[in-house]
Amino acid sequence: MVLDAKNHFIAPTTTADFLNAAGQSLQTVSQLRGASARSFAFCLNYFGLDAAAHALVAALNVTPFIFETARARELVSFVEEKEDCALDEFLQSFSGHADRVTEFMLYQAFVILRNGSLDVFATGTQTNSDTLWSYEVEHRQTAEWIERVEAKPSNRVAGVHWLACMKMTEADRQLIAGFWQRHGLVKTQAEAHAVIKSVVVKATPGNLAFAVRKGAAAPGRR
Repeated sequence: MVLDAKNHFIAPTTTADFLNAAGQSLQTVSQLRGASARSFAFCLNYFGLDAAAHALVAALNVTPFIFETARARELVSFVEEKEDCALDEFLQSFSGHADRVTEFMLYQAFVILRNGSLDVFATGTQTNSDTLWSYEVEHRQTAEWIERVEAKPSNRVAGVHWLACMKMTEADRQLIAGFWQRHGLVKTQAEAHAVIKSVVVKATPGNLAFAVRKGAAAPGRR
C-alpha cells in the first residue's frame, strides 16, 4: 500500500477495506482523460504496447494505492536495467513535464504488459483519502470538511494537504487539532499545533528552494 505523507488512518481498517476475497485491490478504475490519459498512453508506449489499441481505462493517481509486491519489484528491475538509473531518478526526470509520468501509471502499464489486462484490480469502490485542500481552508470550509469526513462511516483514511496548513487561521488549526486528537493521531492539541507549525516552517518558499537545490525534495523509491 502506498500512501502520501498527508494520508492518515482515522478509523480501524481491515484487509477487506482494500482487497477483495480474491486478493484484487479495490481501485476506482475509469476512463482516463486529459493529462492522466496522455501519461498512461506514454507508459503503454514505453513498454511497447499500442496505446491506441487500449481504451485508456485505468486507476487514477489516488492514494491509498495497492501495488502487488512481486510485480512492483519486477517493474523496478525492468526500468532500472532499461534506463541504467534508479527508478526514482527516471520518474523525477519527468517532474517538469505537463504530462508527468507517475509510478501509478507506469505500474499499470507494466501489469498489462505482463498479464494482458489490469486483472490485479477489482471492480469496486476504492477506499479514498478525503483530503482537506487549501481552497477549502481559504473559503472557511474546514469545519464542513471535518463534519463531512466524520459523518461517513466508511471513511478510513483522511489527509490535510500541506498547502492547506499554509492557509490556516488559528480557528482552523484548533479545528484540525481537535480532529486529529479525536482520532488518536496526537495525544494533545498542543502536539497537533506543533505538527502544523513544522509543516508551515518547512514549506516556506525559501526552505523549499533550498530542499530542491540539495535534492531533498526528490521522491524516494517506493
